[in-house]
Amino acid sequence: MKEQRGNLRNLSGATDGQANPQKFGNYDLVHRIDVGGMGEVYLARQRSAFGREVAVKIIRSDLAYDSVARKRFLREAEVSAHLKHEHILPLFEFGEEQGRLFLVTPYIKGGTLAQRLQQGPLSYGEIYQLFKALVQAIAYIHKRGVIHRDLKPSNILLDREDDGNQVYVRLIDFGIASLQGSLASPPLTTADHEVGTVAYMAPERADGVAAPSNDIYSLGIILYQMITGHLPHISTGTMLPPPLEEVVARSVAPDPARRYASADELLQAFEQAYRSLRVSPETRPSGLSDKFPVVSPTPKSAGPSNVPPTPTRQGRDLASKTASGMPSGAYPAIPASPRSYQATSAEGMQVREKSSPDLGQGLPGKKSPIPPRKEQAVLQREEFILPGSTKSFGGGDYDAPTSFVDPAQLRQSSPQMSRPPAPRPQKNRRPLALLIPIGIVAIVVLIIGMSLFVFQNAITAKVTFSPQVQTISKVYTIRAVDGTSHVDTNAGTIPINEARKTETGTRSGPATGRPFFCLFNCPTVVASNDIINLGIETKQGLIKQLTQDLNNEVKGKNASPLGQPSFNDKQSSYQPEVGQKSSTVSVTLTEEGILSYYSNSDAQAVARQKLLQDAGANFEVMNSTVRVGQPVLKGTDAQGATLLVPIASVIRYQITPQKLQAMQNHLKSMKKSDARAYIAKQEGIDPNSVSVNLSYGDTLPGNAQQITVSSQNPATLPSVQLPAVPTPQNTPTTDNSDNNDDNNSMGSPAFPPYDPRYMGQ
Repeated sequence: MKEQRGNLRNLSGATDGQANPQKFGNYDLVHRIDVGGMGEVYLARQRSAFGREVAVKIIRSDLAYDSVARKRFLREAEVSAHLKHEHILPLFEFGEEQGRLFLVTPYIKGGTLAQRLQQGPLSYGEIYQLFKALVQAIAYIHKRGVIHRDLKPSNILLDREDDGNQVYVRLIDFGIASLQGSLASPPLTTADHEVGTVAYMAPERADGVAAPSNDIYSLGIILYQMITGHLPHISTGTMLPPPLEEVVARSVAPDPARRYASADELLQAFEQAYRSLRVSPETRPSGLSDKFPVVSPTPKSAGPSNVPPTPTRQGRDLASKTASGMPSGAYPAIPASPRSYQATSAEGMQVREKSSPDLGQGLPGKKSPIPPRKEQAVLQREEFILPGSTKSFGGGDYDAPTSFVDPAQLRQSSPQMSRPPAPRPQKNRRPLALLIPIGIVAIVVLIIGMSLFVFQNAITAKVTFSPQVQTISKVYTIRAVDGTSHVDTNAGTIPINEARKTETGTRSGPATGRPFFCLFNCPTVVASNDIINLGIETKQGLIKQLTQDLNNEVKGKNASPLGQPSFNDKQSSYQPEVGQKSSTVSVTLTEEGILSYYSNSDAQAVARQKLLQDAGANFEVMNSTVRVGQPVLKGTDAQGATLLVPIASVIRYQITPQKLQAMQNHLKSMKKSDARAYIAKQEGIDPNSVSVNLSYGDTLPGNAQQITVSSQNPATLPSVQLPAVPTPQNTPTTDNSDNNDDNNSMGSPAFPPYDPRYMGQ
């Protein structure tokens, strides 16, 4: 998604292509690849993986603290983490660095399908290879209850092998993915603020409904774009190959019930349409690669025709006109010839017009995404019709040297004696008068039957319910361990980090020493006590400043300190030397402060993952209700520190697509009350939330396609309360610098001995 570009502060140095890329956690950012509506994508090298190239997507700086953007970013990472398919880009890592969420995926050099479409339409082989892989990926996520909802060429990466022409599809961007059969979860998306690209959005997305039909519609638009090289528009008259035209038309039907019921069904129809394509060598697109599967032209009939076809002049003229009227080179990947229908009629050459199905029927206020077209087809005669045999001689018979005469024919033509014909009785016309009212009655009955049939098919049923919800609250024990740099959810450990700062200070004061052998008018010299006192004052000021700076740095990282900071004298000097004549003396001291800390975000992230595991296989955590408390330091030991993290959330029972389909089939022809009772008894469903609405009558339709069964979020959710965590009595603090240990106590700076020629006074 490239609708907007955000503020790139803090990471702008990674976009200039310098030899020293900017560091971001475990990654060296080489340069920026793209900026989207939610994040920035960088080409980076992973230091812990020997500098392998990866793609790092970082939430935009202006959205780093936006709750909705963070939830959507978390959803994309969460969905990607649970998907494992050869045509879906895997997730390497998810985390937070410098206050910004990020996720890491493999780096794909092949570009996107959108970039490939800028070069023109795809060949049949490319369409088959790429579209089949794309539909397989969509079928995979649908079976796991995930709806992508943002399918478009820019979210489809093309990964080409280094040693061959094999191209792999890599599906990306699950930022607005949702669950099947449910409305888009507020506040991430609402019916009035659907996220996605309009050209590829299904009409029902306006109501916020998330269903597999959303992705089926987008796949139809993408297939059309692969064939033609452009998006469908009402003003264009592009002709599609007839088999693929039917696949596209059904995929983008305005009524979701008329689309393919699943991605597997779409894939089966696409493969069947692809096999039925008849591409002759003359019309095969020049861009077709031999590495891709090729549709062989349909073989001609084995037996030669005894009599060659003799099309009329009208047919030849029309065929010529039709062929010449096609735009040359407009669609290099699609045969430009219209459909041809073969007939064995004796009527001769016929011409008819065929209109493609209207893809916009049944949707008020929305025009068809694919323009209707008219197609001229020439009915060609395959056999020569011989004239019927005559029963009399013609002029040619007299001129022939030998004439064949059938005796039976002569008998029929010879006069015979017979009785005079008897007078014919008059026909009774009364049965004809009776047939008229009978026909009228039959027509009326037929009209009534057709009306009832249409009326029955127009009845629809909408069944909605809410899954059962309940609260879950836990206090998880997390260990902060020294010597590790990674978060381990299974072990429940997070790393201990260190904050270091160095400060340099200089102080000056009067010299107070006197020479040892001087009695009168003695000059002032530098004494050792002068240096020691100034050094103590300088160190006190530096420790106070370092303590404040270290605490601010740890606080800015959403972290908590472990113990008190330690300090080391890095360098010291003074002017002039001890014993030298001077009225003043100055001391310069460089001090280093070190403070250990743990990240609160790391501890909370581990608690979230553990809560997902404890929710169980049949329940899922509602991310919008999760509340995580601040980690509480329970105690420390030689290996690290023990933390307590409270967390609570609402969990929701998962209604799988298979269960929705089973309920839909079971509800056929049931009474409204029986249907409500049946749904209320199903496991994991709130019986008080069941609603059954019929467009007419009290009986559900017998066709499952006329029944819609969907799950929606409960109107009210239980309140979430964090569990109580006991606070330790002796909690380490760094607010009072007077509590430092012996290593941090204020002593004299390490100065060289003074000059032995003088004695301090």
